[in-house]
Formats: sequence, C-alpha cells, structure tokens
Amino acid sequence: MQTEETCHTKDFSIVILTYNREKYIRKQLDSLSNLTDVEIIIVDNNSDDNYAEREAANFTNTKVIRLDKNYGAVGRNAGILASTKRYVVTLDDDVWGITSEALDQAKTQFENDHSVDCICFHVIDEKTNETTNWIHHCDNQAYSHKKFETYEISEGAAIFRRDCFDRVGVYPESFFISHEGPDLAFRIINSNKKIVYFPDITVTHAHAQEGRASWRRYYFDTRNLIWLAYRNYNKRLIIKRFSLQIAAMFFYSLRDGYLKYFFKGIKDSISGIKDIKGTRAPISNETYSRIKKMDVNRPSLLFYIRTRIFKKGIKI
Repeated sequence: MQTEETCHTKDFSIVILTYNREKYIRKQLDSLSNLTDVEIIIVDNNSDDNYAEREAANFTNTKVIRLDKNYGAVGRNAGILASTKRYVVTLDDDVWGITSEALDQAKTQFENDHSVDCICFHVIDEKTNETTNWIHHCDNQAYSHKKFETYEISEGAAIFRRDCFDRVGVYPESFFISHEGPDLAFRIINSNKKIVYFPDITVTHAHAQEGRASWRRYYFDTRNLIWLAYRNYNKRLIIKRFSLQIAAMFFYSLRDGYLKYFFKGIKDSISGIKDIKGTRAPISNETYSRIKKMDVNRPSLLFYIRTRIFKKGIKI
C-alpha cells in the first residue's frame, strides 16, 4: 500500500456529476472512501430530491453543489470552478475505479510533462470488461492499451490541471451535452498544451440509463456540432470534416427514426447562433497541423461505414 508521501491525494479534487441516480452516487462514494485527503465535490444537476446531500453527509471530505436547474454535462463546470486543489478529476456518477495508485500515476504523468493539461482514462464496461465509450480517432482494438495524444476528452473519466481552466475557460454552458469535450480540447491544444489518453488508469462505466432520453444524441449531436464548428473550426476543418460529420448525423437520424430531431437540431443551432456570437476563435494553423498528426492513425472511411453506419445503439 502506498503512503501519503508517495501518493499525494491531498493535491486532488474529484468532481462527480449526478442526476437522479441515488444508488450510483452511493456506490461512487463508497469506492472513494479510502481517499480521505481528496476534496470531493458532488454537482447535483437539480435532481428530484436531495439524495446527494444525504449520502455526502457520511463523508467529511465531501460537499454538494445543488444547481438551480439541470445543466446537462456542462453542469460539472460548477464543481470545477469550486475546486481548490492542483488537479481535478471529473467523473460521472456511474463511473468508478479511481484509487490512490491511479492518482499517483496521474501526478507522475503531469510532473514528467508540463505541457499535458488533461489525461483521459481507459473506460471499460461493467458487464463485459471490454473497452467502451471510445471517442478517440483511432481503432480501439489496436490503441486502447497504448498511450497517445488526442483531441478528444472523456469528460466523465478524465483528470485536468486545475489552472488549465483559468487559461482556456470551462465547458460552454450553452451546449448542455454533446461536443463540449472537443470544444474544450480545441482550446487546450490551441493554447499549446496536450491532452493524452493514458490506458494505465482504468475506470468502470455502469452505463446507467436514468436521466437519458432516447432522442437526445440525435438532437444535441446535430445542434452542438454546428456550434462546435462555428466556435472552433478553421476553413480547412469546415471543408474537410464538417460536411462529413453533418451527413453522418443525418444518416444516423434517418436510420434510427429520429429525423425530426436532426432537423430540430439544425433549426435551433441557427436560431441560437446569436447567443454564442462573439465566441468564435478558430484554431491556429499550428493547432491544425497537430490535429492532422494525431489523425495519422485515424481509420479509413470504410472502417466507419462497417462499424457505425450499420450499428445502432451507440452508447454515449
């Protein structure tokens, strides 16, 4: 067992986002009960009752921020901004497995490379123990056990330097859920910092379905994709990537019977541009070149057609 001298858990805040999942927050806090020196902040997205406060009362190092409404995934901003430690772990309430050893590994990675602002964890499914929630632009079967630089963030299974948010800001509140990760990632990379996928830290995802609407990915993925491009894409990304991304969303929505949410997403993105006007900050040429290098192992279009076009039920 590591001692406090070798594992500096006192340097960490753990921000947990929850919404109407009492049994999961209880299991989450139990899994963290040995980390008595960490600062634990539960962000309650205006759940139907105060279960988070009841559970947190059993732990002296845990506090709850109850929001005035459901802010979706970007509700974790409240916990991030309230954190006081050097490093911030962000977890969803149904993602667990953080240990003192994991925190020690993360701190070593940060200390060995001061250009790293964010570390993404390896996520496995609770039932199958297989890699899940794979968001990175390479084949998970080939790369899930390799460390590499990425321009994606596994928001509910990641750790950040706290000061990176002071430099580049937090997740865009208007997004609610979907594409808030790449929006933050582009800003981090544009500030000449790195995001790395680090497979040595593995967490388990239970894929809780409470609070998930079946239509949400078709609407929010479409709306926020347009906002993501507006805020961050340079001309080359708009030409080379945006058209393919929006076409894919059209196909998924048509295939799965949610086409009306695709068009609603487009409509609301256009009407909502006024609310994000002035936030456009396209990535630099240097950042674009770095992203191209990260995409060297991106699978072919045929791979995506084979693995996604004819596969329903993608978990997000």
